[in-house]
Amino acid sequence: MSGLLLATALTVLTGCGSANGGGGNNDRSADGTLVRVSAAAAVAPAADRQAAADGGTVLGLDLLRQLAGSNNQAGKQNLAVSPASLQGALALLLPGAQGATADEIRKLLGTRLSAAEYATALGTLRRDEQAQAAKDHNQLSYADDLWAQQGLKLDQTYLRTLATAFATGVHTADFAHHADQATDAINATVSQETRKMITKLFDRGALGSDTRLVLTDALYLHADWASPFDPHQTSQADFHLADGSTVPVETMRSEHYVSTASIPGWQAAELPYQGGHLAMDLLLPDSATSTRLPTGAQLAAAVAALGSSQQQAGIRLPKFHFEYGGELSGALRALGMRTAFTGDADLGAITTDHTPLQVSTVVQRTKVDVDEQGTTAAAATGVGVGMGAVAPARIQLDFDHPFVFAVRDTTTGQILFLGQVLDPLAS
Repeated sequence: MSGLLLATALTVLTGCGSANGGGGNNDRSADGTLVRVSAAAAVAPAADRQAAADGGTVLGLDLLRQLAGSNNQAGKQNLAVSPASLQGALALLLPGAQGATADEIRKLLGTRLSAAEYATALGTLRRDEQAQAAKDHNQLSYADDLWAQQGLKLDQTYLRTLATAFATGVHTADFAHHADQATDAINATVSQETRKMITKLFDRGALGSDTRLVLTDALYLHADWASPFDPHQTSQADFHLADGSTVPVETMRSEHYVSTASIPGWQAAELPYQGGHLAMDLLLPDSATSTRLPTGAQLAAAVAALGSSQQQAGIRLPKFHFEYGGELSGALRALGMRTAFTGDADLGAITTDHTPLQVSTVVQRTKVDVDEQGTTAAAATGVGVGMGAVAPARIQLDFDHPFVFAVRDTTTGQILFLGQVLDPLAS
């Protein structure tokens, strides 16, 4: 495996080269010098920001459906992806792509914006989300870094685009002679940024002497429920698996006024986090043995219906804590990003000498913890590129069989995490 590695990680601290004011100019990486391109943050129009958020929803659903159909161990594995993390990774790569390679990435992201415009839109969206999260006393942060092989001739226009959108810093590394040391340094940074939720993004050996560049985009979330569950009400209850069997799981219970909705085939509820600008949407299929996923239209209909009213509801929701990691290259190829993985890839805008590069691997790791207090989640994505008003009626919603969840910004609609719980006991 050769060349460039693009890595993304969902994180908490905005550490070295962070997109949003974390590390200072005196930061140095564990592997080499940190250099910054001096550039003021660019601001995108509201319409571009909303378009970036909407595109992430489609990308997340498409990716989740692709993984559920091809890599889900006979319907027994919980899934969680981070559309926001994948968007960030591809937004770091896109300004270096040209021709058909860029067109396919742009189509996957669901945008007609130029690479620079898209990066600016996503960067602005993220800064807005973080500012609101801070006001709501939640923790949401992103960080972006570039790890370059010593002597690699990086294009200044490419660097400036990343700097103005994400404040990306550039670390030097020696993949050619000390690939394991460079890998350890990257993993250490990711671990710090995710508060040790993602402790290892790359296995030793994943980055070799032919690696030339690693990009890391990092996101971390910790948010408390607006109305926490009472731990004293938590007790074991049966969760019905898709094969008809049951498992006892620690199940939280509450009686709250919440937004609920019914659309054909699905029941839905929205559990807001404190401040009300982030929420977890829960979608429960009518059939207890169904593992199907909602379509984009169904998710949009559910979200629209959820915003219409609130009513008193008894909620039973299992606590769940799981990690997911998988190779995404096949799924992305199936979704239309093909040329980047071939010898026809055009990533010539990354370097000044147009070093031939192509994507060799894409992986994502996620971790989600949901309990009585709220939600803590992190993710890491790695993309390897080689050279070559009436009293409401009370309802009961029991999430006691496979269900879908989405952690969503309620203002923009951007989905930060999207997953399917098939067995709350599975780790």
